[in-house]
Amino acid sequence: MKPASLTLLAPAKINLSLRILGKREDGYHEIETLMAPLALADEIELCHAHGSAPGSVTLTCSDPTLPTDADNLCVKAAHFFQKKLGIQEAISISLLKKIPHGAGLGGGSSDAAAVLRGMNTLFDEPFVFEELHQLATSLGSDVPFFLAQIFHPSHSEAMEKANGTRKEMDSDRGCMSTYCSDQNSSLTQYPSALAKPQTERHEISWLNPKPIWCRGRGEILSEAAPLPEWKLLLIKPPFGVASAEAYGRLKRLEDQKGVSTSQFIDEVMNCGTDLFFDGISLFNDLEAPIFEKYLQLPILKSWLQARPEVAAAWMTGSGSTMVAALHKEIAAEEISELQKNIAAEFGKTFWIKETNFA
Repeated sequence: MKPASLTLLAPAKINLSLRILGKREDGYHEIETLMAPLALADEIELCHAHGSAPGSVTLTCSDPTLPTDADNLCVKAAHFFQKKLGIQEAISISLLKKIPHGAGLGGGSSDAAAVLRGMNTLFDEPFVFEELHQLATSLGSDVPFFLAQIFHPSHSEAMEKANGTRKEMDSDRGCMSTYCSDQNSSLTQYPSALAKPQTERHEISWLNPKPIWCRGRGEILSEAAPLPEWKLLLIKPPFGVASAEAYGRLKRLEDQKGVSTSQFIDEVMNCGTDLFFDGISLFNDLEAPIFEKYLQLPILKSWLQARPEVAAAWMTGSGSTMVAALHKEIAAEEISELQKNIAAEFGKTFWIKETNFA
């Protein structure tokens, strides 16, 4: 029996490293980034909307500042899934936001990946990982990373095949067909917790969250080594930064200097100043163009780095969230005091969240 509704957790992420390698012919930037999922997560409920207009997708969200129309990535993901599968069944989505938007934490992309995964369950698993990976890639550069976090407990082989498997459109199904050398491989096997649930309500959590290296424009995935257990503090000012703005500012600075992106980053931004913590290199090539406009961010970073509780501080993604990796021996009382000091120094409008890797 297919579930009438299901609930999914959509995790946030941080970029531990983000290197911009240059501009691609398709207009995107070539990147290499190490991303890790966090315990912080949105909650999404999906259900069949019987009685609604055919093909409609209705979204309700706890954050009134977010659009709930076709501009929302959740709605786009649901419509995209309907179109690829060739169905007109109406869907209702409820989104409980805990990840701030415009934060560089991937909330929108994670929500979209959760919708894809949830739709696949609602409609009896019509797509395998590679097919959903292709849909995710079309929705956004970070969506494939999040899809990999909630799809399969052992997805190394799936990611490899998704990165290099030939695909074609299957005219009978209206979706992509995958060429697999082994039709009995783990790609077509689903863990019992996900396979054709027999209850009316179903919950899907992360199955095996892992850090992942993302390359290309973000769609080429490979598992990374396990990360140490870190205590993290996320600090977001009362403004967000759109990815398009971050990359646009990078391009403008590059044009002003008259050099390529890679030359600009290597020579102008002086990337020899990477931070190291627990043997991991922490850097973000988008800091310079973002810091140039949002002067509060470099001030916040310097302030954090000077604190005795903080081992390293850097910006995640395109911002505006700063990440503080805390010293392992820090006590809960010291973390609480640090949060109070941040609010006192920079204002109570700053969003501050203690978390850790998922």
